[in-house]
Amino acid sequence: MVEKSPADLIREAMEHLDQPTTPSEIVRYVSKKYPHIDEGKIRSQVTICCVNMPTRVSFPENRTPRAANDPKLDCLYRVDFGQYVQYDPEVHGHWEIAEADDELIVRKMTGKPAAVKPEAQPPAPGKEAVPEAKINAKAQPEAAPEKKAEEEPEQVAQKTAAKPHATAKAEPGPAVEKEKEVPSKTEKEIESAMDIHKALASNLNDVEDGLKAEPGDPSAGKFPAKLTDTDMLARGKDGALVIIKVFTEPPGHQIITDLLVNLGWAHENLKDRKVRAVILAPEFPDEIRFAVRTVSDIRLMTYEYKLVFSAVS
Repeated sequence: MVEKSPADLIREAMEHLDQPTTPSEIVRYVSKKYPHIDEGKIRSQVTICCVNMPTRVSFPENRTPRAANDPKLDCLYRVDFGQYVQYDPEVHGHWEIAEADDELIVRKMTGKPAAVKPEAQPPAPGKEAVPEAKINAKAQPEAAPEKKAEEEPEQVAQKTAAKPHATAKAEPGPAVEKEKEVPSKTEKEIESAMDIHKALASNLNDVEDGLKAEPGDPSAGKFPAKLTDTDMLARGKDGALVIIKVFTEPPGHQIITDLLVNLGWAHENLKDRKVRAVILAPEFPDEIRFAVRTVSDIRLMTYEYKLVFSAVS
C-alpha cells in the first residue's frame, strides 16, 4: 500500500470536514485516522497548499515561480483568518507564485494560467520519431516568407501560447497587475493581530508566569530591527524584557534574523538586563521550529480562536 503524501492527507481531510475549517480541525482529523503522521508536517502542509497564503513561498515546494494550478499541491484557500476551504479557481480566482523585485510573492492573476502542454508520446516500437519539420518538408516545399502572413489569427495565437519563453521582441502575455500583489500584512491581518494583542494583554500569565505588560519600556525604540505596532513588550518576574511578536499566519524565516539582531544588540548594550522573545502564531513552518531549537532566548507558542454560539432571546 502506497503511503499518502501530506498534501493527499490535506485533501482527504477537506473532503470530510465542514467548511470553512481551521488548521486544528485538519490536524485533528488526520491525527485520528493516521496517528503515525507528525502533526507539525500537517500544519506546515496547510500553509504549503494554500494558494493565497503569502508565507507559502518559505517552503521548498513553492520556491519556484509558477501558476497555482497543481491539484496535488494547490488545494486550499484562506477565506478569513484561520478559516480555510477547498480551493476552486472558478470561485476564488487564479493565483500564482511570482518573482517581483528579486523576491517570491503570492498574487492573484488577472487571467487564466496557460494550459499545461501534454507530454509527448514516445514513438511506437520499431518506428523512429521523425521531427515535424522533416514531415512538412517532404509533404510540400518550404513556404515563402510572405506565406506566414496568410496564417489564420487563431493559428498564430496558438503558436505564440505554445512558446515556453518569450523573446526580447515578443509582446508580453497577459500582465499581472502590480497593485493586486498580496502584501506581507494586509490591513485586515493587522486588525486581527491587534485584536489578539488586546486579548493577550489580559492573559499574559498563560504565556509566562508572572509576565506583565511593559508598553512604555525605554528600550522599545532602540532595537536595530524596529518593532511593529502588533509587537508587545512585557517584563518577566525575573526583570527580563520580553519581546512578544504576534502573527495571524505562519511567519517567514526573516523573523528569526530580526530577533537575533535585537537579542545580540541587547546583549551588547543592555548588559544589566536580560532580553528574550516569544513568537505567537497559529502555526509554524518546520524551518522556524528547527531554527529556534538552539536559541534558548526565543520561544514559540501557538494559539487558536474558538467560536462560541449563543441563542438570541
